[in-house]
Amino acid sequence: RRGRSKEPGRAEQPLLLIGTGTGLAPLYGILRNALEQGHTGPIHLFHGALRVEGLYLRDELAQLAKAHANVEYIPSILGSDGPIDQVVLKRFPKLAGARAFLCGDPAIVQSLKKKLFLGGIDLRDIHADAFLPAAETRPTGN
Repeated sequence: RRGRSKEPGRAEQPLLLIGTGTGLAPLYGILRNALEQGHTGPIHLFHGALRVEGLYLRDELAQLAKAHANVEYIPSILGSDGPIDQVVLKRFPKLAGARAFLCGDPAIVQSLKKKLFLGGIDLRDIHADAFLPAAETRPTGN
């Protein structure tokens, strides 16, 4: 496996999966893949949405958390529960050694990336994917 730039998963490493809105979709895939690969460390999935209706896959995620002792699902209504970064940092004041995956709103992803780094997560262990809104397209009239 020489020359591979991607480090293999560390089965015992705590994982923080933090997403807003549709940013949950890739995190759901990461969670399922980690479980399929036999990840033994704690996996904490935070999903923030503006309204309860935006917290999709709740039943599936609750079932995964129930079936796997190392999985915790934390849904959060943005605004009423506070900013998602505060929800995460309140629950995990010591972050060193964890790996984080961040997806969703660009401003939230950037803020979280900075706060998680300052909280002790190595920058190489923070993977971020900001979801930018699609550019507005207008039909061309001929």
